[in-house]
Amino acid sequence: MGLFGLFAVAPFLILRLTGDDQDIHRIAWGFALYFALLWFVVLYALIAPEDRDWWRLGRIALATAFAGTAIAIFLEKHIAPDDTSLVTMILGVGLPEEFAKALAIYFFVFRSTRPSSTRTYLFAGAVSGLAFGAAEAVSYTQKFADLASYMSASSYTALVTWRLLTDSLLHAILAGICAYFIGLAYADSQRRWALIGAGLGLAAVLHGAYDAWAANWAGTLTAAMIIFIFAGYVRSGDRIAERLVIGNPTDLPALSHQSGPESMSSPSG
Repeated sequence: MGLFGLFAVAPFLILRLTGDDQDIHRIAWGFALYFALLWFVVLYALIAPEDRDWWRLGRIALATAFAGTAIAIFLEKHIAPDDTSLVTMILGVGLPEEFAKALAIYFFVFRSTRPSSTRTYLFAGAVSGLAFGAAEAVSYTQKFADLASYMSASSYTALVTWRLLTDSLLHAILAGICAYFIGLAYADSQRRWALIGAGLGLAAVLHGAYDAWAANWAGTLTAAMIIFIFAGYVRSGDRIAERLVIGNPTDLPALSHQSGPESMSSPSG
């Protein structure tokens, strides 16, 4: 009940606190964080991670929001030429951004001395993506505001709403997919770097394909595919991990007895 009240009242508070601002920066941050936190609650209930280390999750979010975004911007400026072809979007946008989001997972979860299940990796990746997406949504909202005089009112409203609502979610899902493979890599030391590369490559291809096709129905279908792939790993990821390391079970971190579809219907916490 308290959580419902908080999210119900928050938009009114954001609007009142930023109502007299002369630019869009503070209100953009307010609503970007609002939607990121809203998706955080949804993803937490969906994934039901066993490890609830809030201090580690906070460090992941902060590291990605500041260092991760800076790394992504640097890499994109040096890799991506000024075109929107599929290959360019994959190598020049998808790969740098997914790499930047994965760094926090690698340093704060993968390199930790405490083993974590793939479900925990999924959620940690989602947190990293939420932070990255919120920062990116603010940046794009500012760009849209600067170009507002050249756009129709309906186009401007739609673009801003779409960015603030979906940016953090899409980045969270893509980062979660990549983090899931990092979790598999922890469980299977013999194929560690191959699995990390596969996860990063899959997330980069999906990311780049969406960016290249976002303006048409192909982009919508790609977004739906990304969501269903993520949902598949949430539903069956623990069983995949168990089968992957069946020949070397000592490498597999302890998985919760709640793994599988039953855990999604009754998440703890």
